Amino acid sequence: MHCRRAQFLTQTNRISLCKVRDERALLSILLERSYPYHHHFSPPASPARNMHRPRSINLIYRFRFAAVMWCARFILLSVAIVLMLGGLCVYDPYLIYVGAGAGISGGFMAILQWMVASKARCPLCHTPILADKACSRHRQAKNAFGSHRTRVALAIIFKNQFYCPYCNEPTLLRPRNSVNRA
Repeated sequence: MHCRRAQFLTQTNRISLCKVRDERALLSILLERSYPYHHHFSPPASPARNMHRPRSINLIYRFRFAAVMWCARFILLSVAIVLMLGGLCVYDPYLIYVGAGAGISGGFMAILQWMVASKARCPLCHTPILADKACSRHRQAKNAFGSHRTRVALAIIFKNQFYCPYCNEPTLLRPRNSVNRA
């Protein structure tokens, strides 16, 4: 038999099958997709199963606010340096003043971010992950743009989860399910 390309649209996702040689193989693949909890299949593992979770929603808001402030401070200080150097090169006092204003506002953002980030701690090791800390980082901790905190801030903003650079444990930014103890 010759190769066939088949594309089927299911309720949850689009299945793209390449090089299906006969109809029985196609039917078995579709049945596996349609009935994922068949007797010989195990249910898929939840991605949040092995992740730590913060205790409260307020801690999640602190993480997000500190991450946004970290990125805004990074952008403002970079823009301030570029504007001030560009203003000095062409001797435009307006660019120098705008650059100085961006630098001052970046400094205020750094102070505000430091105040918020000192309260946002990893749920496992209780180390403030977005504040400057003299602790040694985990040997497998990765960085972005030369900073571990930048990687954590970008992960909080875009992925809604992060790996702590100190204990290297994953944290999902959803509140922990509370257990009522009687």
